[in-house]
Amino acid sequence: MARERGETRELLVEKAKQLFYQQGYRQTTLANIADAAQVPVGNIYYYFRTKEDLAKAVIENHVADLQALFGSCSALPDPRERLGAYIKSSLSIMDEVVHYGCPYGSLCAELEKEDGALAEAAAKLLNLPVEWATEQFLALGKGEKARELALDLVTAQQGTLLLTNTLRSPELLKSRVARLVHWVGQV
Repeated sequence: MARERGETRELLVEKAKQLFYQQGYRQTTLANIADAAQVPVGNIYYYFRTKEDLAKAVIENHVADLQALFGSCSALPDPRERLGAYIKSSLSIMDEVVHYGCPYGSLCAELEKEDGALAEAAAKLLNLPVEWATEQFLALGKGEKARELALDLVTAQQGTLLLTNTLRSPELLKSRVARLVHWVGQV
């Protein structure tokens, strides 16, 4: 059965997202993505003119994931609970983090080495959590300190995810998540 045009595009983005995460952007070829999506490699060009265009679609897919996460966390009544839920969300992908690192941070780090437009697009993946956390700290009445606290949080989170991957330690992730949640409760 033939896929609808939109379905094929979504499938290509999902497979590219998975392969960029597991292998890295540079190591992943359009042929790898086509194989994973079970489409002829030439069909990719029907949806994306370049690998960079496909990478931008992957970034937008990640942005949508982040916005959904923030929406879910924002449904909680208290900003500390919201921040705690955001921090704890990394536990739901613990196995992936142990093997591949942070899906956002690792892509940002790799794409920073690419052209300016792609690096700039990827930077959204770390800017969005800082902006969202800043809003939560503002809601806690932290005023001028809100952005600094948000930067502390995202920096600690990204460091935790990097070390979890580097040391292949789920225990590290669990303990650091607990400490970050405790820290948010004390701020």
